[in-house]
This record gives sequence, structure tokens and C-alpha cells, in this order.
Amino acid sequence: MNLVQQIDGLNAEPWIGAEFRTSRFRPIFVGHSHYEEGFGGQPVGPGLTRAAIELHIGETVGLRFYSGLIQMATGLHHAYVDRGAFYARIGFANLLQTYLDAARMAADPADLAADSAALVAVFEAVDPTHIVLLGDQVWDGFEQPGHFVADGRRGDPYWAGRIAGRPVFWASHPSSGFSGLDWARTFGHFLRDHGMSNADLAAWADAVRLRPDSTLLEGPS
Repeated sequence: MNLVQQIDGLNAEPWIGAEFRTSRFRPIFVGHSHYEEGFGGQPVGPGLTRAAIELHIGETVGLRFYSGLIQMATGLHHAYVDRGAFYARIGFANLLQTYLDAARMAADPADLAADSAALVAVFEAVDPTHIVLLGDQVWDGFEQPGHFVADGRRGDPYWAGRIAGRPVFWASHPSSGFSGLDWARTFGHFLRDHGMSNADLAAWADAVRLRPDSTLLEGPS
């Protein structure tokens, strides 16, 4: 599916894992932006988001952002998560559809709000069960133009609402000071309140957990 050609204003193809569409739990995570230099030397363009995820799966890069995201989404330390299995089951996109010059820059709120319509169209096309907005600027980018409908839980025990009829969770940006394992408890609370059972969450964690062979089988026979 080439969504860039189908959706007005979408410049970067979202990452949609190979098993996303057939999974019961289909979360899509929305970050802030890419940077002008590209990720891992990749050129900017429609394939940059996919290239960024593929580099992370291959462990040629190890950004705090992605490690924190994995830990929040699974409740497992990132070292114990099979990245390939994890990314096969999720979606990921950045809200800003232009590129910032460098990390830690703030986008113009008007640009984020203008680009939110393209992401709403992505949600409608790929049909996630849950949407996760990473950071205040991403939340505001959907809320300011009216795409976001709050459900009265802003602040305690979590911030939530709906976009395109789908439940939305807010988390702080997975960067310095972010504890993914702490956030996982709050995320799990949200998921149990929005259609996921404990058995569902256990199955999700088990599906992405690394299963190394026993060291009893190593060495000469």
C-alpha cells in the first residue's frame, strides 16, 4: 500500500508491520518528526520512516527514543524484546510531514496542526485498534484543529480520548528522563480500559519476547 500517493499532504510512508493487519492488537505510535540529515545516513523522502525502523530492527542503531517506545509498549526491557517481532505487529508514523534541521528543534504548531489531517487519513486506511501520541506537541497537533475528542480522563490516571473513532493514549516523548517500564503500567491501564484483557496483554508480550535457546544445549556433545 503506497499511502503517500493516496493521501494528500502525506510525505513519508508510515511503517506498517507485516503482521499488523492480522493482529488483534494493532497499535500505531505517532512521533514528532524526522531531521534533515536523515536517519542513519538515509536520504530524506517517502521511505525515510521505513528505513529508520529497518535500521533499528537490524540493531545498527540504538536510539533512546525507540528503546523507550519498546519498553512502554511491552513492559519488557528492550534487551529482552525481539525487535523484528515487535515491529511486525505495530504501526509508526511521524506527525510533521516536513523535515527539521536537527534534533530537539520545535516545529511550528501550525505546521503540526496542518499535517494532522494526513495522519487521520492514515488511521482510517490502516485501521489501528489504539493510537499512541508521543509528546505534548503531537497531542496538541491533533487537538488544535479538532481531530481529537477527549474522554474526560486528561491527567488522571492517564490522558485519553478518540481520533477517527479510535481510542487514543498520550505519553511523554521517549527521550531523556523517560522511563518506558514505568509508562508501561499506565499504558496497560489504558489498554484494559479500552478493549484489551489481561490475557490479551500477556499474549502480546509473549509474542514479542526473545526466546533464546537454552545454554544447556551449547558446547560439545
